[in-house]
Amino acid sequence: MPAVFDAVLAVAREHGVTVRELACLLRTTRLDGRAAVRAYGADPADLRTFLAARGLQGTWVLTRALRFPAEADAAHATPTTWLQDPSGERRG
Repeated sequence: MPAVFDAVLAVAREHGVTVRELACLLRTTRLDGRAAVRAYGADPADLRTFLAARGLQGTWVLTRALRFPAEADAAHATPTTWLQDPSGERRG
């Protein structure tokens, strides 16, 4: 694993968040995501791979809905379930 991944994982573990959560925080428009990620001690540039993975996940959910109409309801429910889960367990 490249050293940059080790550094980002260490920051995430130190603060009790996942790297994916840091990547999502970086993309938010509700606040300055880059500043928030830097406040955790992570370098926003180090999250590029994780941002790409998050984008791929979103693309897969939409593709699944289009390609498999029988699964469209589940695909559309995925973001809602994620947002409404107060425990955050589905977000990791």
